[in-house]
Amino acid sequence: MEYNIVPQEYDQTLIGSIASKMSMAGETKYINTESYPDTYMLKEDSGKTLRYETKTGVLKYTNPSAAYLTVSSKPNSPSDANAVSIAKNLLIQTGLPANEIKETIVTYDTQGHGEKDTGKILYEWTTTKTVYFERQINGVTLPDTIKVTIGENGDIASFTIPMKTLEPVNK
Repeated sequence: MEYNIVPQEYDQTLIGSIASKMSMAGETKYINTESYPDTYMLKEDSGKTLRYETKTGVLKYTNPSAAYLTVSSKPNSPSDANAVSIAKNLLIQTGLPANEIKETIVTYDTQGHGEKDTGKILYEWTTTKTVYFERQINGVTLPDTIKVTIGENGDIASFTIPMKTLEPVNK
């Protein structure tokens, strides 16, 4: 059978539930500008942003205070296994079936300090871990990558989740 990959319809209840899980409050607004075409967005004064782009079906969240750490001591980063677990739980909470998502890789953002003259590294700390997933529906691997970044203390720093589904092609 042939399928088209299509964005899921905007679901205010789902977006509200995700916003609540990210400790966000406020009203989601519809925006249709060149920068944000056909987008629903919730943005807080703290900089936290949750948005759903209806044309692409992509759900994005950023918490700048967790995503862009500048630290003066070693941050409390979760292990790779814990980062994967936190990310998978988030995906399941967004409505993605656990059997459709598969972890592909964990990457690290680091902050370091070294001696300029000698090049000796004095320290290098992992500040965030990003877990990448692929999604399969009915044996079809979707082309878009799911990305969840985990910050200090296991906080969700950001995510990009393509909210797509398959639609049978009528022949």
